This record gives sequence, structure tokens and C-alpha cells, in this order.
Amino acid sequence: DLQKKGQNLLMSTKRHAELEDKLLAALAPAELSRRFLQGEKLVHNDIKEGTAMFTYISEYEEIALRFGAKECIAWVNDVLIRLDACVAEHSAVTKVETFNNF
Repeated sequence: DLQKKGQNLLMSTKRHAELEDKLLAALAPAELSRRFLQGEKLVHNDIKEGTAMFTYISEYEEIALRFGAKECIAWVNDVLIRLDACVAEHSAVTKVETFNNF
């Protein structure tokens, strides 16, 4: 049925758009994401200098399997809270957070 295919395509497109929004929110600061979604073509801020910190949790998959989801999430949350506290000490810091196990 053509109407049902159209509805499925619309639902799939909506889920894809929601996923794109979540990905953008994970990869860019909220202010830049908002400006991009409002249609700004070249979204940038002038930053004279900066530092990037990447954190990798070695053997994360093994830890998650060994301790289970609840304990693992509590542990990762504790790590992120501690990192957030360090970032909060510096007013000029913009935190960009993603959680992927590459």
C-alpha cells in the first residue's frame, strides 16, 4: 500500500533527523548547535588558543561485562563528575562530551 510506505518513510526520516540532532548535541557545544539548527551557515567562534583533552577508558568493554551495567554506569558517572569538577574550575572552558568506545 502506497500510503503505508509513505508513512513508514516519514517515520524513518523523523528518526533519522532525531538521531542527527542527538549527534550534533553530542559533538558540539549547545550554543553552536543552536546557531546551526537556526540556519546559520558558518557557525564558529573566534578562539585565539585552546587545548583539547580526550579521555579513553582502557578495557571498557571488559569492565562493563565484568561488573554489569548498573555498576559500570555508576563508575563512569563518577569519572565524569570528577572531570566536570576540573573543567568547572576554569571559566573559559567549553566541555564537549561524547561517549563512544572506538
